[in-house]
Amino acid sequence: MLVADIEKMFRQVNVCPDDRRFQSILWRTSPDQPLKTYELTTITYGTKPAPFLATRALVQLALDEAEAYPLASKVVSEDFYTDDTITGADDPDSAKRLRIQLQQMLLKGGFKLRKFTSNFSTTLDGLPKEDLAIQCDEINLDPQSTVKTLGLIWMPGKDVFRYRFEVNSPPTDMQYTKRKILSIIASLFDSLGLIGAVIVWAKIFMQLLWRLKGDNNSQLSWDDTLPPRIENEWMQFQQHIPLLNDLRVERFISLPRPVSMQIHMFSDASEKAFGSCAYLRTADANGAVKVALMSSKSRVAPLKTQSIPRLELCGALLSAELFESVLQ
Repeated sequence: MLVADIEKMFRQVNVCPDDRRFQSILWRTSPDQPLKTYELTTITYGTKPAPFLATRALVQLALDEAEAYPLASKVVSEDFYTDDTITGADDPDSAKRLRIQLQQMLLKGGFKLRKFTSNFSTTLDGLPKEDLAIQCDEINLDPQSTVKTLGLIWMPGKDVFRYRFEVNSPPTDMQYTKRKILSIIASLFDSLGLIGAVIVWAKIFMQLLWRLKGDNNSQLSWDDTLPPRIENEWMQFQQHIPLLNDLRVERFISLPRPVSMQIHMFSDASEKAFGSCAYLRTADANGAVKVALMSSKSRVAPLKTQSIPRLELCGALLSAELFESVLQ
């Protein structure tokens, strides 16, 4: 696996001179000086078209240089998310060739790759220290070192993903409100769907909060204190969130050089929620078999009561959607 990002990506893409007047700013160094008007010549952070324009410049570069850099062109077209890339190859030598091609091709467009990380140190041979995501006196793979990209925390030395949820111990006199709890739930980020069993409980609890009524039978407001029973239920859940930080998930879910690959989908439903998970089954020429979780998705059941068979069908539909997603 190879991870890197582009340094100051937006600043490397020029805006058409005719459009620069739409990126004007007023400036003066002191209140007694007249205002000056400046036009920003490159893509500007915060403007709506900025991510598209930067990404479109990368795509055009990949099209223009596809013949000279076929490996890099494919990665830029498929494995980049704005300025971040997560890609890989079948072996360290191929990964190194890919890394060199990426560097050379992107420099053709004025883009400099940096913060390189790989689970094989030989892939990074020849890189200056300042271009590495994990700084050290010499290239090595500290088993405890981590990098964060696209919301994922990866430990290259062990080639595993991990989670880092920081939930501070609440004061003894703290009163839980809907606002406080929803802010904690929003911090439970799971882009790959590897902790779906935990996330679905949080979704169910979130739906419960929206159904709670206050003293006058109106919907509980954002800053009203929760009923003791609901508060105790949440506290028990919150106390267990830090346990997820001990979880380690293998990044490479296949056997090396498999001769057979199958995706198996499972779905289930209850009165509160329905969900689906995808597993990859691989087998090699020696008969070894490996099965690993690829991803999962879940939905809370609608507020209007539905029959279990109908919810089971919803789970089957979710499986079909998840299957399409993991194939991409």
